[in-house]
Amino acid sequence: MSFGIDNLLRIGSSISRETYKKQNNDLMGYGSINKLLDNRTVYKSESDKNKALRNKYMECERKIKNRSIMKNMGVNNNFSPKNQSIDKLKENIEERNLEEISFKNNVLDVKNHGKYKVKTLMHGYTKINITNKENVLNVDKKDSCRYEDVLKTSRLIKCLTSGKSSTEIVNDIRSNFKDFKEAGIRLQNMGCQCGKYFQVRGCEDKLFLDTDGMIYTNDELDKIKKAYTNKNLFKSGYNDKSEFIIDNVKYKLDKNGYLNIPDEVICTPSRITIKK
Repeated sequence: MSFGIDNLLRIGSSISRETYKKQNNDLMGYGSINKLLDNRTVYKSESDKNKALRNKYMECERKIKNRSIMKNMGVNNNFSPKNQSIDKLKENIEERNLEEISFKNNVLDVKNHGKYKVKTLMHGYTKINITNKENVLNVDKKDSCRYEDVLKTSRLIKCLTSGKSSTEIVNDIRSNFKDFKEAGIRLQNMGCQCGKYFQVRGCEDKLFLDTDGMIYTNDELDKIKKAYTNKNLFKSGYNDKSEFIIDNVKYKLDKNGYLNIPDEVICTPSRITIKK
């Protein structure tokens, strides 16, 4: 049975209130027609009545169409024209279509300045505008917790995409984060794999994200390794029974007190356990 405008306007004594409610139940998800029937207004003329009913019908029909359109566009199913503005809807759609700043195969490639979306540490995705100066954040400062979270992720991206050398990038990150490991955790949240080297387009040297969240340059990794391999550790209190366990592999000192480790092995503090 069709429930168009013409049928709606023919409501009369021939159709009971309960019957009409039942017929229109599937069409009107909002209960607008039922509410209209339960709260009838006395109109001056049949023309006024028809006009009011027509407007109510068209309004309800518009809401149904909007809900269908939003569902097809992938907008949150909890969206309701009553509790969200059109501007918010447009913002959600725009954010959904933005390119995401994230690592792919441990490579971060931010090609141009402009609008992106990025995953923060605690508050999901947010929109960010990459510029030559300070990045523009899409968040209200009054929401201090969310703002601080977005701001830190923005600063991290600014450091990574500065075009500076690997040493300068790491120094900038450490100056922006009191807890150095927090930056590493934010990198992981953006898709960077820990325990591996990662690279930022525009920076020639790779960086290393350790399993504890610390970020190292190749030069730092080399210096840490040489601290174990370039001196006689017998003089530091170790002996031939001492064990150096790196990534679950045991190494012992040679007869001269030196630790021989393969070139590819990384000796950061989080990866090595020493038993004297």
